[in-house]
Amino acid sequence: MFKIYSKANCLVFMSKLETWGMPITEFKPTGKPMILAELPYTHETIGDYNDVSFVSVDDYVKLASEMERVISDERLGINKQVITALPYASNWEELFKLLL
Repeated sequence: MFKIYSKANCLVFMSKLETWGMPITEFKPTGKPMILAELPYTHETIGDYNDVSFVSVDDYVKLASEMERVISDERLGINKQVITALPYASNWEELFKLLL
């Protein structure tokens, strides 16, 4: 897992069913941004951490906004051309065509 964390630009952890967020604890040493569910366990797990934002688990608009903020962060050096070149589906029918 730590090899995967080292390659990641951000941790998005929106679990509703946790009592302790182990990925949060494991990801903290990277110092990279995290987007976490706005729930008591995430606040307890993250403690004092600079680059974290909390999103209500049902607020997909805010989640998308926070993800865009991280992608646009120049200091992370995320290649936006690679992201936009990936397969994209704008509805369920397109998604199923991609998957099948």
